[in-house]
Amino acid sequence: MLAAMILIMGAFLTAWGLSFFNLAPPQKKIKLPEGIFDQEPQPEILLVADEYSLALVKRDYNKAKRMGTPANSKMIEANIRPYIEKLYQNNGNRDLFKSVVFERALLVDENLDDLVVLESLNFIHPIGNSTGAYLSFRIRKNGENYQVVSTRIKDKITD
Repeated sequence: MLAAMILIMGAFLTAWGLSFFNLAPPQKKIKLPEGIFDQEPQPEILLVADEYSLALVKRDYNKAKRMGTPANSKMIEANIRPYIEKLYQNNGNRDLFKSVVFERALLVDENLDDLVVLESLNFIHPIGNSTGAYLSFRIRKNGENYQVVSTRIKDKITD
């Protein structure tokens, strides 16, 4: 009986020790195929998002509404590239940068045209220089187009 109790306690302590010290194998770091970001980002890459956030800060909701049309949303969709690059530079740690949150999206091949948005993407974009304010907006695929479907001003980067 004592031997059985010692065996049970030993098994319990072994299981607890393994979970306590987290001896599970380390997770693999996310790695993109080579060549995806060979091109330099265009200087105007964030112009649409900048104008959109500025319109919201100035409470020019009519302009912001116009900016949210599918045609302009398609231009905003082109801003995905630098966010993806930063995401992978930081190994998926979204706390280190202004992020795009992948809800269900998949980058296929090396072409941004092959970015498949299965549901939506949530962008968090800084407003101005050192203002401490961020624009959060969600882009959803609607047929062949992309639409801005919700917008919020935030004072910090959170999920």
